[in-house]
Amino acid sequence: MTLRLAASSRRKNCAGFRNIVVILLLAGLCAVKSVAQQPQPSSTPDAPSATRAASPTQKDETKVDAMAAVPVVNLLSGHSRVFPNLAVTTKPMSPKEKFMLSVENSLSTFTVVGTAAGAGLGMAMDTNKGYGQGAEGYFKRWGAGMAFSSSNQLIGTFAIASLIHQDPRYFVENSGNFKESVRYAVSRVLVARYDDGHTGANWAQILGPLGAAGLANTYLPSENRTVGNTFENYAISLGIAAGVNVLREYWPHINKKIGLPSLGLDSSPDTVHKGQPNPVHAPTTTTPPAPKPN
Repeated sequence: MTLRLAASSRRKNCAGFRNIVVILLLAGLCAVKSVAQQPQPSSTPDAPSATRAASPTQKDETKVDAMAAVPVVNLLSGHSRVFPNLAVTTKPMSPKEKFMLSVENSLSTFTVVGTAAGAGLGMAMDTNKGYGQGAEGYFKRWGAGMAFSSSNQLIGTFAIASLIHQDPRYFVENSGNFKESVRYAVSRVLVARYDDGHTGANWAQILGPLGAAGLANTYLPSENRTVGNTFENYAISLGIAAGVNVLREYWPHINKKIGLPSLGLDSSPDTVHKGQPNPVHAPTTTTPPAPKPN
């Protein structure tokens, strides 16, 4: 009888986690559909204008047009130590920079504090019973949380993102509409920007936690090293990623409210606005100096 109840409980838990994955997949698919339905820039050249300077080359104009539909809309004016992966520039990252970002993310304030809180919650709920209770059990759970985060970052943010030329940073949309902001934040679990500016599947976020969950079987208690537990941890990590993205989306405003160093939305020429060309790739013009008075 006890075995039947335990099996039934496990089936219910697995069903719950499958529901989480399905919800996230549906949200991501909706986001992909909305990106695909965005109006594409017209290939017909605009009429000549006396007030607008001509582009140096047709190649530069093509670059600008290609970036017009990029859904990245805002950058931050400063680097965040709480969320190091918040974008402050659209310049593509080198593999070395992606590796350093993975290290920063692993040791960020949010990661350290979040895993410490998760360890306390896990001990209170007596998850991973093989770790036991007390100080030893707490620090084993915290260490496991930090190991999962670090391996997730190294696999996703560094290895996968470098291999497929994906940009592992989070670009704040700041739409001003709560539902739109939440939809955008959740969709970033499955949709990402690439080094050349186009958007596509977020393989770093999709495969990184899966690899970390598999690797966790080397340090979790023996009774937790099962296929079911691996995919359970994977589903939990995707759900947490979606929630953390919502926090990232609102972090510039939260940061301002609690009085931390300024991380305002940047209004510099590097800022990319929705539906507008990316100024980083736009041709530049030089204004001639005013003539000196005689």
